[in-house]
Amino acid sequence: MQEPKILMKPDDQLDLTPEELKEEFTRILTANNPHAPNNIVRYDFKDHCYKMKVGVDQLAVHFAMDGNMLHKESDEAKRQLAKLGIVGEVISEHTLSEVEVNVEEDDADAEGEPASAEDGDVP
Repeated sequence: MQEPKILMKPDDQLDLTPEELKEEFTRILTANNPHAPNNIVRYDFKDHCYKMKVGVDQLAVHFAMDGNMLHKESDEAKRQLAKLGIVGEVISEHTLSEVEVNVEEDDADAEGEPASAEDGDVP
């Protein structure tokens, strides 16, 4: 038998009247960048005067990641897996994350830094 859900009200929640609860607020989502300037003026050396730029770029990049994807059965993927030493194994996210950690540790060793604090080496 399931216990009934108990609704808990936060201490700082406002008590609204039924009229206030029925009131609707309309918000409009736009794709305009609020930090973009309204107008841009550039000097035109051909006409020897300032001219206003017609369009302002509204693009805002929030996330960018460089990389590439390979099909795991392609020749390039097989060469990379052979280089990492996991040929013939079942490839999973766990296996790939272990390989990435091992590669990072090898890079740190090559630079003369300890791979982890457990080595006991103090620079």
